[in-house]
Amino acid sequence: MLQFPVEDQSRLLRKTVVRRVILAVALLCVVAIGLVFPFPFGGRLSGELFDLAHAPVFCLALLCLIGFCDPPAIGLPKRFATILPMNMGRAVAITIALMLAGIVGEYAQKFAGRNASWADVLANSAGMLAALAWVASRKVSGFRRRALVVAGLGLIVAISVNPLRNAWDAIQQQRSFPMLSSLERSRELGSWARYRSEFERSTQWASDGEYSLKATLPPGEYPGVALVYFEHDWLEYSQLQLDLMNPNDEPLTVTVKLFDEYHAETGYQHNDRFVRNFILQPGVPTPIAIDLADVEAAPISRKMNLECMWSIEIFSCDVMRTKYLFVDHLRLTK
Repeated sequence: MLQFPVEDQSRLLRKTVVRRVILAVALLCVVAIGLVFPFPFGGRLSGELFDLAHAPVFCLALLCLIGFCDPPAIGLPKRFATILPMNMGRAVAITIALMLAGIVGEYAQKFAGRNASWADVLANSAGMLAALAWVASRKVSGFRRRALVVAGLGLIVAISVNPLRNAWDAIQQQRSFPMLSSLERSRELGSWARYRSEFERSTQWASDGEYSLKATLPPGEYPGVALVYFEHDWLEYSQLQLDLMNPNDEPLTVTVKLFDEYHAETGYQHNDRFVRNFILQPGVPTPIAIDLADVEAAPISRKMNLECMWSIEIFSCDVMRTKYLFVDHLRLTK
């Protein structure tokens, strides 16, 4: 068997340590960028795919960090040098450190224009627990090894079910275009946002199908809802249509506000968006039709970019007592 001099062995070990430290730092930088960097592409589907990636990415990241210290601990051949023997205590310590880094990264997202989420923290943790289960399985055999591997895979699958279903609904939403929102699928609610209000799917009234969006508008300024995830290119269409219904015992004035991606560059100025008021009579379904030519011409100093429409907001002003509003069947027509 070929033997290296002690000095050569020491030099090789130092080089190995340096290479693996560099790899570990690079890996942590990649994870940090993925957590915090405000990626230019948006949309509901890409967001769900990001959510889907959390568990497997953190599982792989933890396995890599443990493997950099002790490759055989994650199942690699013993010919790879061990620079720090890995027992479960050390593996758990690395897990806790990576978990804290993930929480810090989630918190930092709000400073980078992204949304922090405890669901993401849970997905990160599930991925790391799956990695720990894999490491633990390397130290046992037979049924216990298989059970640990299955448990780890089960964690990844379980935490991935919800983003997978949401991603599939986002695909269904894209396929249904020029229908923007029909509310017939329960997960369509993921395309909506609330502003000082609450909302739910309801069968109390619908203009098309069985369901509509029921918004609860509490007292205050501008309570409402917004469709924020939809197909943004409206250039080939002539009208935005939607159906509203006021179930209250008195007329309700609502405002429909539309703007494009570039509205943010103007500081959300009032004269750079489309705004129109509608008076809804009690108990009377009210179909709304908005000509996109009017939307395009709404900004004072430019034309609205119908290829990059960004938000459809529906709200009421200065609500004195709790009101309700039904919204349904948002679509584009030619």
